[in-house]
Amino acid sequence: MSTGNFVFPKRRRLHHVTPWNTQAPEFFLTVCCAQPGVNHLCKAVPAGTVLDAAHHYQCRKLWHCELMVLMPDHLHAILSVGEQKSLEAVIKSWKGWTAKVAGIQWQDGFFEHRLRSPSSAQQKWNYVNQNPVRKGLVKRAEDWPWRFMPGRAHHP
Repeated sequence: MSTGNFVFPKRRRLHHVTPWNTQAPEFFLTVCCAQPGVNHLCKAVPAGTVLDAAHHYQCRKLWHCELMVLMPDHLHAILSVGEQKSLEAVIKSWKGWTAKVAGIQWQDGFFEHRLRSPSSAQQKWNYVNQNPVRKGLVKRAEDWPWRFMPGRAHHP
């Protein structure tokens, strides 16, 4: 691509292929609502739908979610998917269902970062868990009602 005298290199798409010896890699995800700065998710109906869908996907073994925390205009999650479907396909399906049922308008796509070590996974888990505290929404992470953690009540 060229603009005037400047030549910009063509950006290559990086293909993140899971190494053969990793069966279910874990990812840190960020999924954003289409309109930033507005509380789309942290209300009873959309939050209930999103968290119930997370629980449903967990029960059907479509993913294994360690933690999902809803923020007003985005969510973070630590999860892995099985070998039957790609991460992209699972998240697209989940976003489509939550959009249809709760009327959530999601941004296209999502951000993912593969967690390659136990220390990286723990760091991201702490980041996700503490996000409402850092944003001044609660004093303690455990007081935030809009999160999914397997084996615990997932919403008020």
